[in-house]
Amino acid sequence: MKAKSGRDKALGDKLLDGLIDPDPFPAWLPAADLDYFVGEFQRSGFRGPLNRYRTSDIDFAEQAEIADRRIEQPAAFIAASSIPS
Repeated sequence: MKAKSGRDKALGDKLLDGLIDPDPFPAWLPAADLDYFVGEFQRSGFRGPLNRYRTSDIDFAEQAEIADRRIEQPAAFIAASSIPS
């Protein structure tokens, strides 16, 4: 089955309709982690994560007054360029 893109979705399709269910899951997503995430979404739903994006315009407007401020607290940002296989 070919995975659907957002443009291929029909009115009434569910979020995961048409997506490929990987079997097996990739090594970087252990079953225990997946079980945890599933449990959290079953408990609280997807509203919180979506609301974060729904408020982005408000956040941008409210943060305009501090846009040029520097972070005075010592801080570090660490990132990786890829996930090891």
